[in-house]
Amino acid sequence: MGYPMAMGYPPMGYPGGSYPASYYSSSSRQENNYSAQGSFFRGTDVPEFKLKWLSIVNMNTNNTGAFSGDWDSRISVINPNKINMYFNNFHVQIYYKEAPMGSSLGSGFELGERESRELNLKASSTPTNPIYMDKWRMEEMEKERGSGSVTFSLHVGTITTYRTGYMSSRTWQMEARCQDVKLLFKNGANSGAYDNGDKPIDCRLF
Repeated sequence: MGYPMAMGYPPMGYPGGSYPASYYSSSSRQENNYSAQGSFFRGTDVPEFKLKWLSIVNMNTNNTGAFSGDWDSRISVINPNKINMYFNNFHVQIYYKEAPMGSSLGSGFELGERESRELNLKASSTPTNPIYMDKWRMEEMEKERGSGSVTFSLHVGTITTYRTGYMSSRTWQMEARCQDVKLLFKNGANSGAYDNGDKPIDCRLF
């Protein structure tokens, strides 16, 4: 038998496994800090999310608050348990000072015992179809870029199902937050990348 799909998700009105952006936003969800609890239930550990790479090219801003660019991200998803875990789709959002800067959807997958897998998700916005942000945020971002780096955050939303016994399973909605991701911009360039020195960022689960 395979692992059951998460029941009750997505909400009514969102067919085909497509989730609205607000579904994963921190303001629309009650936070459950799984990293503080340490486990879903006795004898199991929470999955681990590690941000290995984040970059942007063709970054463009203007004085109307329009932002565009092409994002590339790599996130490692790790199952530390001796049971299989199923992840039902992924929704990645990139933020600057709590303002969404890009989003992407990725297909779900199953992780075997103590298995890991890498998510490689891209997001794009163009000058003809930009993202608009508050003027003060735009000014702060340009000031940071001029100093050589801009700090973003990346959130990964998903629904995880795993077996607790031969005939039973449990499902959890969660969001991994990768904070303080500093992208380096050389000489105010329109492209920036996370210079991690091969050390990924540990993301906290909520």
